[in-house]
Amino acid sequence: MKTYTNPVYPYRRSADQDAPPARRPVVVVGAGPIGLAAAIDLAQQDVPVVVLDEDNTVSVGSRAICYAKRALEILDRLGCGERVVRKGVGWSVGKVFHGNDLIYQFDLLPEPGHRRPAFVNLQQYYLEEYLVDRVAELPAAEIRWENRVVAVVPHADHVALTVATPDGDYELHCDWLIVADGAKSPVRAMLGLESEGQVFRDRFLIADIRMRTNFPPERWFWFDPPFHPNQSVLLHRQADDVWRVDFQLGWDANPEDEKRPERIAPRLRSMLGASAEFDIEWASVYTFQCRRMQRFRHGRVLFAGDSAHLVSPFGARGANSGFQDTDNLCWKLALVLAGKAPERLLDSYDVERTAAADENILNSTRATDFITPKSAVSRTFRDAVLQLAKRHPFARRLVNSGRLSVPRVHVESPLNTPDSARFGGTMVPGAPAADAPVIGPLPGPAGRWFLPHLEGGFTLAVFGAVPTAAEVAALADAAVPCRVIAIAETGDAGATRAATAAPTAGATRSATATPPAGASRPGATGTPHPGAMTIVDAEGLLATRYDGQPGTAYLFRPDQHVCARWRGFDLAAVRAAIALATARH
Repeated sequence: MKTYTNPVYPYRRSADQDAPPARRPVVVVGAGPIGLAAAIDLAQQDVPVVVLDEDNTVSVGSRAICYAKRALEILDRLGCGERVVRKGVGWSVGKVFHGNDLIYQFDLLPEPGHRRPAFVNLQQYYLEEYLVDRVAELPAAEIRWENRVVAVVPHADHVALTVATPDGDYELHCDWLIVADGAKSPVRAMLGLESEGQVFRDRFLIADIRMRTNFPPERWFWFDPPFHPNQSVLLHRQADDVWRVDFQLGWDANPEDEKRPERIAPRLRSMLGASAEFDIEWASVYTFQCRRMQRFRHGRVLFAGDSAHLVSPFGARGANSGFQDTDNLCWKLALVLAGKAPERLLDSYDVERTAAADENILNSTRATDFITPKSAVSRTFRDAVLQLAKRHPFARRLVNSGRLSVPRVHVESPLNTPDSARFGGTMVPGAPAADAPVIGPLPGPAGRWFLPHLEGGFTLAVFGAVPTAAEVAALADAAVPCRVIAIAETGDAGATRAATAAPTAGATRSATATPPAGASRPGATGTPHPGAMTIVDAEGLLATRYDGQPGTAYLFRPDQHVCARWRGFDLAAVRAAIALATARH
């Protein structure tokens, strides 16, 4: 008995099918997690977007299940993070076995002070359902089910699509096309574009099984276990007492034979014990691949997720990097559509996300080579590393059961302003913002964490130094607005009261408010003026993680990546950094 019944979304005829070719600002091809995330992101910025999908339901089978902390933070901004965390299984501990022996274990979130866990496991069909629900809440977004793109013709100022439906074909034009139609990407093929890379000569069986057990919610990986000798096995827990098991099969395995229940059950009983009770919910056989397109932008056609890049599943880098693609792309596209940034800003999407894809492919390739050695010498090296790792910490760095997904630090970005002073820590220009506990004015749990205060555009966060109301208003009223957050130390009673007070209407645009005495001086402290939001560094972790000495200022992009930082506030420097970060410099 299956734990999940796929919803069926009805085909509805669109008004565009009864008119000359309509022109939409953005069309997204593919209603998987990445296409839906792009649609939500754009719609939340009031950009009208149409999603076309040839199917009428969410994914069949669990597919991508492992969502990293950064992906969860992006999903928070899209309005879906809490549902994913509530339904999914949070974890941070992984264990690596060789044979019967536990070699070592690791904790992917060893420090406190983060809102989200290192990872949450949740079947992809749940995630897609939550994203579909979120799209339905947004007036600017529309999903058209059973709408299959059968032709794509790019032009200098738009893209022309032919779409097949149960009622026949129709034409649809768009200013920009986002392609998120998966690893085999029909749109990529229609345009004659290729995804280049390496296919590894090995096969793996994925099996979703439902069983009740007292196994902890951890990632368990075996090299050469007695129940599956000379191969590897991975075990993960998902929601609804469903467990994901990956069995290495070898290149000669027949994919269709291995998916049959009568072949899967003996493997599971050998692993779990003859008396184990389980139901097989879904199975698939896959081959490792590491591939990417040379470029992710082709004029007005933009590729994201598996349609742009593909990695082997060990390391959970596929969907997680896809969410980072849309997070990177959509704020830039919204600015271009609004006429607030030139089209060349979209070139930075290609620069930043192809670099991220290369990093993921490198890590995925190394993991594949370690997990599936292809020569006697490689296997001898691998087994020697595993034996050493049990007793010697230095060898554990060499063990590779899949380097798990981490967000890309875009040090190569042309949008970064180089440092002009010395800083400690990891929050360099290009890094995704680190979270920390705060006391802030946002309602509910969001008010207790730093990252939700960075949502909604460019944000300048200043430690203990409050710009004048006129300076705050100048940033707020610019063509590309920037909000200001004043970060106060714990124990500042006035700041705490300001942080917990409900924000007043128009508070971020007050150009006439009188600033507190000394507020314009670098390093000045005191009750902030009405033009800046105030938060309190509840446990001092913001100052630690950002090396937030008095007067320090950080500029964050709309995707919460650092793009500039200074040891003192300077209005002209902030304006110049925003111009650079929007390709207007």
